[in-house]
Amino acid sequence: MARPVRVDVAGGWYHVTARGIERRAIFEGVRDHEHFLELIAEMSERYGVEIHAYVLMVNHYHLLIRTPHANASAAIQWLGGGGQAFNNE
Repeated sequence: MARPVRVDVAGGWYHVTARGIERRAIFEGVRDHEHFLELIAEMSERYGVEIHAYVLMVNHYHLLIRTPHANASAAIQWLGGGGQAFNNE
C-alpha cells in the first residue's frame, strides 16, 4: 500500500523518515553518515528547508523539518534519489 499524499504547506512542520528495503543498512560507516549530512545541508540550501532535528540510524533516518516555501515533497524527493545517488543499489 502506498503512503498517503504529502500535503505541502508554507511554514509546515514535517517528520520525515526513510528505512532501507527489508530493514537493510543504508549507512555503512561514518563516511556515509557524513555524506548524508552534506546532502541534508545541500537540500536545505536548494529548497530553503529548515532542519530542526535529525537522527541517523544504521537502517533508517528521521528528520524534523519546516518548509517556509511549501515544498517538502520536492525537497524530500531530491534527498531520496531525485538528483543525487546515495546508496542506491
